[in-house]
Amino acid sequence: ILEKALSGKIVQENNKFYLKQTGIGKLEMGLLAEGYRKISTIVQLIANGTIQENTILFWDEPESNINPKMIPVLTKLFVQLAKLGVQLFISTHSYFLMQELGLFAEYENHDKLDIQFVSMFLEENEVKIETADQLKDLQHNVIEEEFQRLYTHEQELFFND
Repeated sequence: ILEKALSGKIVQENNKFYLKQTGIGKLEMGLLAEGYRKISTIVQLIANGTIQENTILFWDEPESNINPKMIPVLTKLFVQLAKLGVQLFISTHSYFLMQELGLFAEYENHDKLDIQFVSMFLEENEVKIETADQLKDLQHNVIEEEFQRLYTHEQELFFND
């Protein structure tokens, strides 16, 4: 999945890592876009055995510096890692990533992976935590609330023209 998304393979030569793409050649990791470097790092961690069954992966905002077209790729990656027995903790502020994961959990989770959505929010000067098996069941979802606010604002502007 990842090599297809990267349109190439990760290779190591003389203690340096490159993305080798057909028709382009070798690109040094430091010259790649940040999103490609992130995905390439995950590929390398899988290849060298750092990420394997019974490991834990914490990833804060995997969507940052990632082209939105890569969000479905990240979702597939997370699902495949979970199927292999990797426990994932992902935090996001991305509506797209949140929705992709929510749709998977609701409609495509045929392997019955244990997925939990967690929302942290402030209530009466106290941090509260809410969990749900389905994204739609969260009562406090600031990402969804902001998306709805923006959509409503856009509709108001459009129809007031």
